[in-house]
Amino acid sequence: MGKIILLAKHNIKLFFQKRALVVLSIIFPIIFFMFFSVLFTNYDDIDKIPIAVIDQDNTELSKQIITSLDKNIALKVISHQLEESEKLLKNNRIEAIFILTEGFEEAVKTTNYDNSVDLIYLDKSNIGPALSDIVASDLMMPISIYKAANQSRRYEETHNYKNMYNKTRLIGEQLVEESFFEMPIVSNVLVPYQQMNYEINITKILTVNTTIGYSVVVFSFVILFVNGHLMDSWSSKKRLLVANISPLQMYIADNLSVIFTGILILIAQVIIFVIGLGIRDIHAISTMIISLSLHIIFLSQLIIILTSLFQSKTRYQGIIAPLLFILGMLGGAFWSTELLSNDIIKLIQLTPIYQTLTWIRNSLLHMGTPDYTYYCLFLFVMMLISWSVYFMKVRKLRHP
Repeated sequence: MGKIILLAKHNIKLFFQKRALVVLSIIFPIIFFMFFSVLFTNYDDIDKIPIAVIDQDNTELSKQIITSLDKNIALKVISHQLEESEKLLKNNRIEAIFILTEGFEEAVKTTNYDNSVDLIYLDKSNIGPALSDIVASDLMMPISIYKAANQSRRYEETHNYKNMYNKTRLIGEQLVEESFFEMPIVSNVLVPYQQMNYEINITKILTVNTTIGYSVVVFSFVILFVNGHLMDSWSSKKRLLVANISPLQMYIADNLSVIFTGILILIAQVIIFVIGLGIRDIHAISTMIISLSLHIIFLSQLIIILTSLFQSKTRYQGIIAPLLFILGMLGGAFWSTELLSNDIIKLIQLTPIYQTLTWIRNSLLHMGTPDYTYYCLFLFVMMLISWSVYFMKVRKLRHP
């Protein structure tokens, strides 16, 4: 055991000779967080459709409709001025302009809706025409009230009833106010697997998730690049064999040095994530530590395999950047994998970075407990492969 510790200490000293890269791997999460915090400002409104609403009628009913549209959760009303709205539309800043024309209230009351609402949108817009349904939902109540009231007026005229129009209108308005309707709907209430007693901040989740994604790639690059000194150690492996140090002892020492240095950087990064990114949930923090620790074990096996296969340190370090770029792309470190088809997602689920980021993201969203079983089996298989490759390389040294 003493020989393994001595070899591991030697490798660790060589690792920390590249202090600049080590420090950068710790500082980069802060840089990424600051950048993405600015980039994703007001992301909570990205699911709202930007429109403009112009009130040319300026009546009590038109003002009620304007207020209702301002509060609509599907819409984000940007402007109420026609000239400004036209400029925004032509610059693709909004999707459409709704104009409540002069005489709007009278048109609703008399159920003569011709030219009461104008919709303006750009040519070939897919969203513009569909917006009419969203706006129509806000117009449905007053139109239904006055349509029923006008129907009552006909009975008032033909059957000599008194004040049916006003009575019907008042009852309709009262029903809307109380939100009470007898509808033939059968309700079934299901109990969720887990109660959500928290608010999800989309901007923060996206910023933290993207920051961690980029940080994992940079962290992986530093671990792989700086541990390139293991390539140089192959020249001394023959002397270690003469000193009765077994291949297994050398293999364990190389692994321990990579894992130990990775965990030191991991501790620093987790502290930055907790303090800098404001992560306070114990489940999320523990999931992050476990997931990144498993990722370090994956990196250690990858380093052993690559340093055993490549004959040149230059070639080894040259393959790191493209390899991590591909793994980062497939793993969703640079973008959302939800944009991909289900068939491709089934393939990229096998990538280590995808699993690491998915566990962390799900813990931030409180989406269940991660299952590490299959990933641990994957790491076990990687260890068998790395040991086989390592042993074959040592055997060549012993019997050239």
